[in-house]
Amino acid sequence: MNRQLPFAYRIDRDGDTFTLVATRTRDEQGRSVDLAPILDRRISIPLGTRRFFEHVNLLTHALEEQTGFHIGCCTGVADNQPGPPFEFRADNEPARSALLRLVRSRPARNHLVRSEGAYHPVPSEPGGYHWLMRCEPGESWCFINLSPIPDRR
Repeated sequence: MNRQLPFAYRIDRDGDTFTLVATRTRDEQGRSVDLAPILDRRISIPLGTRRFFEHVNLLTHALEEQTGFHIGCCTGVADNQPGPPFEFRADNEPARSALLRLVRSRPARNHLVRSEGAYHPVPSEPGGYHWLMRCEPGESWCFINLSPIPDRR
């Protein structure tokens, strides 16, 4: 079926995570053309202890330098649960795998725990996110929307 459509995709697997990656699209004249996925580009982030959002900013900045696109990511999630700083690096690896490692380091959601007469947010175990990357055709920006997967309880 992929051959009959103007778009093509591949499925990447990393452990229990599957990613649908666009590999063909249409150009301005409507012709089917190869697409170089932005997150396939190799990036490096120096080792450092930073907050999640700081690591993400370094990742998106590395992609911006290579592509000339403005790339935003994760603002609502990063601001919602700041979390403690942690060590991270990427050594000439695909941006997708670096982003996946970052996402896996995030608490899925905060739980409220009562202590000393008040409720306090306590992070849950890492994981439980999905993302969607959208690049605006004809524009020079992309955005990665990162969202927690709703609790199934």
